[in-house]
Amino acid sequence: SLSQVDFNVSGNEQLDSCNFTLNAWTDYYNLTSFSATLFTYTNDSIGDGQYTASFECNDTANNMNNTESVTFVIDTIPPSMTAITATTNSHGWR
Repeated sequence: SLSQVDFNVSGNEQLDSCNFTLNAWTDYYNLTSFSATLFTYTNDSIGDGQYTASFECNDTANNMNNTESVTFVIDTIPPSMTAITATTNSHGWR
């Protein structure tokens, strides 16, 4: 099953561009500027598993920060359950 995940990056000053990766920069995604200090991206096709999103942003003076990352888990598989029926003894409990 696939899930939707929103990625958001905010800066303490005006940002020029932001990107992120889920696989050590083999593939990367460009975040869209929502405001001067907020970039966002929605991925609606992430499957179950553990991921580490690594981010890089440049400010308007071309200073880069690529030190931020977050690890998260997508788990859409419900747990399996077995119904257990209680029986009572002569005292009313098992």
